[in-house]
Amino acid sequence: MPAPFVHLHVHSEYSILDGACRIPALAEKAARLEMPAVSLTDHGSMAGAVDLYKAAQAQGVKPIFGCEVYVVDDRKVQTKGHAHLTLLAADNAGYANLVKLCSLGYLEGYYYKPRVDWELLERYSQGMIALSGCLSGRVSRALSEHRADDAAAELDRLAQISRTSGSRRNRPPSRGCRASPSASACRSSRPATCTTSTRPTRTVTTRSSASSRATR
Repeated sequence: MPAPFVHLHVHSEYSILDGACRIPALAEKAARLEMPAVSLTDHGSMAGAVDLYKAAQAQGVKPIFGCEVYVVDDRKVQTKGHAHLTLLAADNAGYANLVKLCSLGYLEGYYYKPRVDWELLERYSQGMIALSGCLSGRVSRALSEHRADDAAAELDRLAQISRTSGSRRNRPPSRGCRASPSASACRSSRPATCTTSTRPTRTVTTRSSASSRATR
């Protein structure tokens, strides 16, 4: 019987200096664990989408296309600082809009990172599912700073542009983050997801180092 859990926040080698998953190995492991689907949400890019489609088709699992975009208030203002937002395509329209957002992030919003703003998110929102994101997302950041009302406002803002879900990550919260996005989602009657930001497909511990490393 297929496993009820599907990874919805996954970084591959296309997340430069961050992810370590090789996409064929990712799809193979998802199939081996009997997961019905696997997603790909690289930072600011959908360069791995075709590879994911081919690998998932070969393994008989469903590919879920997504992207973790860098969000700013105004993409045309060249200042540092951004928040992370995980977007998933719910249908063909959502996939097309993800492609547009990623392209415009480079063409119109690039400043150290390919950035999008709320004007673009609202324009290309059709067919999109938004997760509240990692600890660098606006919802989690507000909660970590004890700004529960601001976190709720951010969830409401996301709800205006997409189907929104609060994400609870399978890791200890950062210092000061006592509430969780999943709790905020429940209070606002929105669905909650449990995700972990997946980067390597497996880890090994070498004799010379106690640290875990991604393997190809």
